[in-house]
Amino acid sequence: MEIRPLFPIHHLSSHNRNSDKTEKSKSWIKSAILEEELRPSIQLWFGEIAEDLQIKERLRLIRLLRKRSNRTSASLALAERLELCEPGDRCLSGACPECGRLFQRWLVRRLGKLIENHIDKPDHELVAITIIPLELAVPPGRLNTVSLENAQRRLKRALKKADIKVAFVGIDFSLDEDSEGAYSPFWSPHFYLITAVAKRRATTRILGKLFRKAPGIRKPVQTMPFDNSTYRRSYAYKIKFERRIGFTTERSDGRECRNTRPDKFRALERTELLTYLDKVGFSQRSIFLGIEPYVRDSKARIRPIPSGRRGNRANRKNWR
Repeated sequence: MEIRPLFPIHHLSSHNRNSDKTEKSKSWIKSAILEEELRPSIQLWFGEIAEDLQIKERLRLIRLLRKRSNRTSASLALAERLELCEPGDRCLSGACPECGRLFQRWLVRRLGKLIENHIDKPDHELVAITIIPLELAVPPGRLNTVSLENAQRRLKRALKKADIKVAFVGIDFSLDEDSEGAYSPFWSPHFYLITAVAKRRATTRILGKLFRKAPGIRKPVQTMPFDNSTYRRSYAYKIKFERRIGFTTERSDGRECRNTRPDKFRALERTELLTYLDKVGFSQRSIFLGIEPYVRDSKARIRPIPSGRRGNRANRKNWR
């Protein structure tokens, strides 16, 4: 079977020019992680990854980066950074399993009341929207070319057309391939939005016209009801990633349908994703629309931005 290319080379995004910046410069990120570390490590939702498992995962990733990677300077530097991570002095790497767990838990706590008080509103439906942009699809080995900053700008323009003014958006990653080789394997960065809309179907139609289908991306936009539970909020910032293998099954009525099954990354693929997550950090994977993170009394919080101030970056002094 001839493999169908999913992406022409000219669709690849430019190199992220801010790759030298770390989360050390983001005061709200550091405050969020340190604040959550001081809280009891009780389970917040069913299926949450336990603290001790993330400690073991960090140590496993260090071994992977040192022994089984392509031994690039980026992977070795990340291994050293993860090795120095410890309670009270966190590495703040977007690739760190322990820091990722703490940031995810902080976000789940903080989003709860924010969604209830400032995103959910009368005559609107609280929804989660998954958007898979074709423009971000790149083959293995080219994930480093994806610019999340450019992707954020394009997403905000699309949400403006759909009249979505307030939302939290997390960015997730998967490596998608087809069991029969119908299309080339590709990294698939995608958005997960929590927002409220007046008409769910109308919003889906508008966004559906802005994001293209492709082999491997049959439904670039999916909208579903959102119940604001801790479990559903945890989807806003995932810390566990996987390869997704597409396959065709047959329904009871004889019609064919597409499905996916999870699989593990190979060593080079995991190393590629880890070094990319370290580069983009927590802040580039977190998009605040109509809301903003800030620090008060050494605690990281999220607040709504007054409508007259939205879009005016000069007034957002607490972002960094």
